[in-house]
Amino acid sequence: MRKIVMPVLTGLALLTAGCESTRQALGLKRTQSDEFQVADRQPLSVPPNYNLRPPMPNAPAAAEVDPSAKAKGALLGDQEAGAINSVAEKNLLDQASIQKADPTIRSQLAQDESVSKSSEKAPGEALAFWKDKDEKKSGDVIDPVAENKRHNG
Repeated sequence: MRKIVMPVLTGLALLTAGCESTRQALGLKRTQSDEFQVADRQPLSVPPNYNLRPPMPNAPAAAEVDPSAKAKGALLGDQEAGAINSVAEKNLLDQASIQKADPTIRSQLAQDESVSKSSEKAPGEALAFWKDKDEKKSGDVIDPVAENKRHNG
């Protein structure tokens, strides 16, 4: 009996160690922070006027920028939400000739994508080997009795 207990316990320990819920319950699961949700904290500064009213306990900070608004500004080119471009960023944009960029490129790409999607086959069509490859192809219906007479004489 004792010879069986140790291998069974070892097997159970290995099986439960592989489970996700066991790892999470024991604190062995590593969680990573979402790098897109990390917010920059504004540096602390001493206000020039000490007669300011105290901040409200649950009110958001006045200088705090919403990360989603900042990301939207960076994607859409809104300079109010993002920071002003540095000299290096301006040089990079000049070398990329961003001034010559076509402003209607997004609509052109969307139109090209819709045309290419309409001409593509569905993913399941390649797997349907029993279907006729050319649906427009039509042939004569073969009469088995007449064919048998033709072959056998």
